[in-house]
Amino acid sequence: MEELALHILDIARNSIEAGAAKIEIRVRESAREDLISFSVLDNGPGLERDLLTKITDPFYTTKNKKKKVGLGLALLKAAAEWCDGSFQIQTGPGQGTKVTAAFRHGHIDRAPLGDLPGTITVLLTEPALADLVYSHEVDGKRFFFSLQSLKDKCG
Repeated sequence: MEELALHILDIARNSIEAGAAKIEIRVRESAREDLISFSVLDNGPGLERDLLTKITDPFYTTKNKKKKVGLGLALLKAAAEWCDGSFQIQTGPGQGTKVTAAFRHGHIDRAPLGDLPGTITVLLTEPALADLVYSHEVDGKRFFFSLQSLKDKCG
């Protein structure tokens, strides 16, 4: 994928398809630490432990039988590791899932962050999503948005 925002959108859409009603997206950028990272957390059903080794295999997918490959997580893992970063999935049955990717901010091959406002806008149109939490920190300055908080304030 050409930008990190598309990876975030892909992970969030997978969460919604798996039954998550709440998704939290955390982005952190630090030029001082030469780091850019993001996490996508959901309250979905989680994954069985034996799937953890399979879901980053490009030839494995949990989707319908028509789709023979699942490149999203495999490409993200490869991109993070290529850029001196890391990739991690935390999950368990009934525990939701957290996908985290980190990159060296200044790495020449790191994809740009991309259109995060567009990604958030697309996710806000998902009728199955009860809450979307988005936080973005850049060198200590933080932006925070919660769909549920907005709903509560607007009635």
